[in-house]
Amino acid sequence: MNDHAPPTTSDRPTAAQLRARAQAIGDAITELLIAFAASAHADQPGASNAKGTPVSLSNPERRRAWTTYEVAEKIGQPYRTVMRLIATGQLRAVKPGKSYSVPDEALKEYLAGRDIETTG
Repeated sequence: MNDHAPPTTSDRPTAAQLRARAQAIGDAITELLIAFAASAHADQPGASNAKGTPVSLSNPERRRAWTTYEVAEKIGQPYRTVMRLIATGQLRAVKPGKSYSVPDEALKEYLAGRDIETTG
C-alpha cells in the first residue's frame, strides 16, 4: 500500500515560479563565481577581495557585475575590444555560463589603470 499520493496539479509549481527559481539560482552561481574570481586575484596589486554578504545582481544601485556589452558602453569601446581585453587578461571577467560577466571591482581597476596611462 502506497501512503504517498501523486502530486496534484495544485502542488506543482507554475512556469513563472520555476523561472523565478532558475533566475535566483543563476544569480547565486554568478555571485559565487565573482567572489571566487575576486579572491583568486587578491594577491595582485590593486585587486580587492570580495567581502561581506553577496548582493543581488538585479539591483542596479548595488550591482556586482556587468555584461560585456555594458562594459563596452561604459568605456566607450566596441564590444570586440572588451572581448580582446578579457582574452589578454587586461580586464578580469568570469564566465558563469555562455557569456562573460565583469565584476564591478575589475571594471574599476581597469578604468583606474587606464586613467593612469593616459595622464602619466
